[in-house]
Amino acid sequence: MEHDAITGRMGTDSRRGGSSIGDPRWPASSREDLPGQRARQRSSGEIDDAATAVDVDDGLALPELPTLEDDLYLLEPDAGTARSRRDAVVGPLHALALDTALSAGGDVVWVDAGGHATTHAFARVAPAERALDRVHVARAFTTHQHYTLVEQLGRWLRGDGDSPFGAPATDRPAVVVAPALDALYRKGEIRDGDAGRLLSHSLATLAAIAREHDIPVVLTRSRADSDTDPIEAAATTIALEETQFGPRFACDDLDFETLVYRVEEGVHQTTITYWAEILRARHPAVASGGSVRASGSGSTAQSLTIGPAAIR
Repeated sequence: MEHDAITGRMGTDSRRGGSSIGDPRWPASSREDLPGQRARQRSSGEIDDAATAVDVDDGLALPELPTLEDDLYLLEPDAGTARSRRDAVVGPLHALALDTALSAGGDVVWVDAGGHATTHAFARVAPAERALDRVHVARAFTTHQHYTLVEQLGRWLRGDGDSPFGAPATDRPAVVVAPALDALYRKGEIRDGDAGRLLSHSLATLAAIAREHDIPVVLTRSRADSDTDPIEAAATTIALEETQFGPRFACDDLDFETLVYRVEEGVHQTTITYWAEILRARHPAVASGGSVRASGSGSTAQSLTIGPAAIR
């Protein structure tokens, strides 16, 4: 695929050689251990301390993120245009993917379209720089590249082909992300009927990955119209609402909604660094190895940057 797409791992040079085994700094579940672990944890009542820790002494009431299971999810922002939809999901999507991977002890595998998977976007929400080693990206720029990458991903997970993510590869995918799934099928490179069939086939492949490998698959779409109705029909929708307090997740099927977090009287955290602080609090073992300098403006003018201990 080197002629069709760019592949590699966040924070590394994808041209370097490397073991196909996961990063040795990250002792965690093997690929064989990952399937079924969420079901076992749910049935046994196990709780991942790193993912749900509450620091009573500091008064830290830890905000939650949706817990993703072996299903196909559509992250659906309350935005209209393709540009505004992309802007709305950058940040929350990256935080959700990293949180899911870190909680499961695995990696993010990301089939990119439209430039969603930038190092900058991940660095702004990552709890530590070394967390970026958990992110493996394959980028597509044409309809056929995207279709081929999704097919290659399915074969690889079945043990019937090479990884589409270059080197160093991952042996423990914990979440699959495919933003703007429809975008490259709208470019007019092929006839509309053929493009629709290829998109439907890619959607079916991703749904099969979630079902057969117990790996959550998170999608977004560039437009909400009749062309992407099948995506909405096949997936569990997680609504993403931009509020004056920052992004809010809500999903009836998961019985989940993000609560409004009051920091202090009349002040609320809304900057993108909020997500980095939440992930550092949820995954202290990762954060202890180093931090990522985050910058950027918030979603509202009244935002400010705080530490996790200040969240009530």
